[in-house]
Amino acid sequence: MFGITILLHCIKLVCLMNGIQVSTKIKGELHSPQSEAAMFYGLFLRGHSADDLRAEIDVSPHVFQKWMRLKEYDPSFQERLKQMYQYRKRVLAIFDSLIMSHKDSGPWQ
Repeated sequence: MFGITILLHCIKLVCLMNGIQVSTKIKGELHSPQSEAAMFYGLFLRGHSADDLRAEIDVSPHVFQKWMRLKEYDPSFQERLKQMYQYRKRVLAIFDSLIMSHKDSGPWQ
């Protein structure tokens, strides 16, 4: 647990350095975008491909538009889809910042 706390603090620092607003509270059952990005970053550090992880995080605009065209969803559900889409984009932006910081810092000793 201690390692995760340090990782989250590092993520917040990287986000602030890159001009990304940091929020620690998300409505509903979603974790903070920083926590989710930390999980994916941990997978990256364990050798998973950054591109494969980006594909897992991201929702393409094409898929999102398909979801929004479905008429069987009520407006409140469509609003949740919009929030989820924004959340995934936020996670992706934080993950990309971490990857760039990792590349800039070089290998850990």
